[in-house]
Amino acid sequence: MRLLKTIDENILKWFLGIFLFFIPLYMKFPLRNVTFTYISIRLDDFVAILIIAIFVVQLLRRKISFQNLPFKKYFGLYWLILFAALASGIYLTQTIDYTSIGFLHAARRVQYMMLFFIAFASVRSVKDFKFFMYIFLMSLLIVNIYGLGQRLYGFPAISTMNPEFAKGRVLYLTPEARLSSTFAGHYDLGAYLVLLFPLMWGLYFAHEKFILSLREKMFILSAAVLPVLVNVTTVAWLAFGFSSLDLVQIILTTRLFLFILLLTTISATLLLSLKGQIQRWAILGIIILSVIVLVGTASRTSSIAYLVSISGFLLFFKEFRYLIFVLIFSLTLTAFDTDLVQRWARTIQVKQIIINRKTGEQVVVQKIRPDELPAGTAFVGEGSALDTKASALLKQELINKATMSGSASSAADYQTYSAVAGDISISTRLQVSWPRAIKAFLRNPFLGTGPSSITESSDGDYFRMIGETGLLGLVSFFMIFVVLGKFLFDKLRLLRGNAKILVYAVVFGVMGLFINATLIDVFEASKVAYTLWAILGLCIALVHLDKTELEKLS
Repeated sequence: MRLLKTIDENILKWFLGIFLFFIPLYMKFPLRNVTFTYISIRLDDFVAILIIAIFVVQLLRRKISFQNLPFKKYFGLYWLILFAALASGIYLTQTIDYTSIGFLHAARRVQYMMLFFIAFASVRSVKDFKFFMYIFLMSLLIVNIYGLGQRLYGFPAISTMNPEFAKGRVLYLTPEARLSSTFAGHYDLGAYLVLLFPLMWGLYFAHEKFILSLREKMFILSAAVLPVLVNVTTVAWLAFGFSSLDLVQIILTTRLFLFILLLTTISATLLLSLKGQIQRWAILGIIILSVIVLVGTASRTSSIAYLVSISGFLLFFKEFRYLIFVLIFSLTLTAFDTDLVQRWARTIQVKQIIINRKTGEQVVVQKIRPDELPAGTAFVGEGSALDTKASALLKQELINKATMSGSASSAADYQTYSAVAGDISISTRLQVSWPRAIKAFLRNPFLGTGPSSITESSDGDYFRMIGETGLLGLVSFFMIFVVLGKFLFDKLRLLRGNAKILVYAVVFGVMGLFINATLIDVFEASKVAYTLWAILGLCIALVHLDKTELEKLS
């Protein structure tokens, strides 16, 4: 009876702990493809549904008080508008071609946000909060080790960056490829790191109060190993007719994952056994590894978000020595990473463009390399320019192609211009993704054209929100963060010591994520979204604890 009571009291906490490891560490192997899209149903969806079911059962049994769940009306309002936008897209604007896909998009957002309430209900003491902080620390360590392993030892990757990769192809990164670690792409990994950087610094400053019992350490160790073990099992399962790998590759991949499993076990054991000042240095080591991996993603948006959020956090607490260290180390590392430097250098480029005055065709004069982003076709300040050797050769090539296709073209039809151009990443947003979202917004300013109506990505979450859910969706989503922020800042005046540091760490991490959201759909990226709402739920739960309990963290 005593064992059953212990399980009943801790089941939600334990399952959340396991799931918080699954979020970043389980790779995006598809279990079932969804028709008409390359979005797939994955194992983590079933784990999420299981933990939501446990939460609902505990709620019905009144083990969790519905009345005590904070901010539920604001979440409920957003969900109501989200499904109103879905209904509007299906029946009013008729912009959702496949109802099931639209429903899946909407349901997944609710699924992500449910973690806020689950995390809140799982923390009843400072001890519970420490337990989850260790999980984030351990997860980040393993993510970093795996990311570096991709660059140094050929650890495999699973990506969803295009429809073919999303089928579950086991990939090996080329030298010019950007790190993705256990994530589906480098952008998601960068956003995840940005969210956790301030929290890791908060744990660094508050390390003396983060001691766990042996039982909790053993649970965390087992939970850390579980998703890696599932990765190994999945690779073996894919070998039987579901993978494009040959037998030799399958054996090598399985061996790699077994090696990673061993490495994970050793790393987790070492970290959990550290205490005092040594533990503090270990946390600093994880932060340094995270910066190296972030630079390896070559994500410009995440780099800016990281520098802004972490600088703001350290300045706020007047940690000037650490700020200088962070800036010098980060900028030096960036300077030595040619990929990231080249991406910054090619964000805005002066290029020669050949324009066919008869057809309007625009071609950029450039050599395409696999390790560089080409210029796009969004130009500013066009002006006539003299032909160079490269432009003259390209012009002749265009004339030859036009002649072969039966079009009558001459050199006079082609004019060479010099203009400022963004790279293909910026141009895609300016010419395709954002105009498409704005067009959707103008079609129905209040509710947009519905979830899934503007494809899987808008390359900017604010444009996606306003396009898919309109002004009502955008405002109701931001209202959640406004009321959360107001509540936290009201409580912060009463907090002292480590509790205050950790709450501000979460605030600055979320600020960094909001910077990321300008160019990336971070709130729909599952690994980032789950982590965000879980951290916010834990943070709100912490400040809800009584003063006596909070003193254990000071």
